Amino acid sequence: MTQDPFKPEQSARIFNIPVTIIVIIVLCAAAYGIPDYFLSAAAEEGFYRHFAFIPYSLLHEEGWSSLTGALTYSFLHGSWMHFGFNMVWLAIFGSPLVNRIGALRFLLFWALTAVVAALVYFLFHQQSPALLVGASGAISGLMGAAARYGFRRVPDRYAPQRSEFAGPVLPVFIALRSRSVLLFVGSWLVINLLIGIGTSVPGIEESAIAWEAHIGGLLAGFLAIGPFDKRRREIF
Repeated sequence: MTQDPFKPEQSARIFNIPVTIIVIIVLCAAAYGIPDYFLSAAAEEGFYRHFAFIPYSLLHEEGWSSLTGALTYSFLHGSWMHFGFNMVWLAIFGSPLVNRIGALRFLLFWALTAVVAALVYFLFHQQSPALLVGASGAISGLMGAAARYGFRRVPDRYAPQRSEFAGPVLPVFIALRSRSVLLFVGSWLVINLLIGIGTSVPGIEESAIAWEAHIGGLLAGFLAIGPFDKRRREIF
């Protein structure tokens, strides 16, 4: 059987998770586990200061790390619980999107939403020396992308098993007229705004949640998915 050259990533999966997602999960696990278990406390602190996003550094320090941290922070986490929670959502929303747009476009989309999430966080915390870590901003971008498909159940060769990414990307004004999209985005925004004003979430320290980055990532994903979803031409 001849492999379809236009078919997005479908092979070499574990439990139906594309290789791209597995690689990101392994990278995130290594980025937390190696410093935590194999580096001294001082070296671990240096590692996080180099690869995390620090708003204050973006304004007051020179060097590539002050810029690249706006992307590399998305592969770091503060605990195994933080890592596990994010990776579950990455598998849920990232897997169908990889199969929809392909690995390279997915990685570029991840980078874009992660950077925008960091910059939105920066707007609210320009003088903060605190370290921003976590994949939540980029994963919020994946959720924003899902909303642009309208959660429709449409037969689709690019995402046959997932209604979140079926059919063409909806224009923004049409997506915002969908009850499903409005309920999804509205509920997500309310949860993050409640976290932002200090509403207690069981088991989570609200002051440690970068809700601004979450909202920035969601908006970036919602608005930017269109150019990443250019369909491949069919051969007739």
